[in-house]
Amino acid sequence: MPDQISTPSASPLFNPNHLDFSTVASNALHYWERKRLVYNGALALISIVIIVGGLPRSLAALTFNMAQQFFLLAVIANVLYCSAYVVDVFVQLSRYRETWLRMRWLLLLIGTSAAGIIARNITIGSLGLR
Repeated sequence: MPDQISTPSASPLFNPNHLDFSTVASNALHYWERKRLVYNGALALISIVIIVGGLPRSLAALTFNMAQQFFLLAVIANVLYCSAYVVDVFVQLSRYRETWLRMRWLLLLIGTSAAGIIARNITIGSLGLR
């Protein structure tokens, strides 16, 4: 019996009908960029509620430097949001793609919740509302 050489088509993870990287990346962009508004809206709402709830003390703490810090934090939050692309594309290229497409909203929920907790703590701390 001759030695059998493993080929990609013999691999249990290889799917000849699988989508190419361009299609998967486009799908990820379409999904996550539409959800970015939800993510940013949630973080903004959390910060606004804390600022309004902390009036008048919070208003006195709001300075131009503080506004610059919040802007920088928003940029960092959006850079971190992009980490969802890495997970999404990786899982879409696996054999779990169909399940993932139905369940990836959980990544949005978990990531937005974690970012919301961070935004809450930074806002409270920055404004001296502890």
